[in-house]
Amino acid sequence: MAVLFVSHSSTDRAATEWVGERLRAEGLAALFVDFDADQGIPAGRNWERELYSQVRKADAVLFLSSPASVTSQWCFAEVALARLLRKPVFPIVIEAGPRHPL
Repeated sequence: MAVLFVSHSSTDRAATEWVGERLRAEGLAALFVDFDADQGIPAGRNWERELYSQVRKADAVLFLSSPASVTSQWCFAEVALARLLRKPVFPIVIEAGPRHPL
């Protein structure tokens, strides 16, 4: 089963939840969203280290593109790491704005 990492801005939480629900409804169970209560980052974990670990475990990254995510240093780091590891990055525009530089 494919594992998908969702890169998003925290300001886009509602859209991220909606995308996650739609993907799970279509049968994608292995989906990493950092704030997810079941599959996200557990309390007390090193947040940054866990994000990078999850990108490494993923088969692909879904980048939820919005003005906030395009300017987010964390989203940039997640996408950059995915590209460095030669993982596919699928951009999904959730709010019109500039394109991600990567």
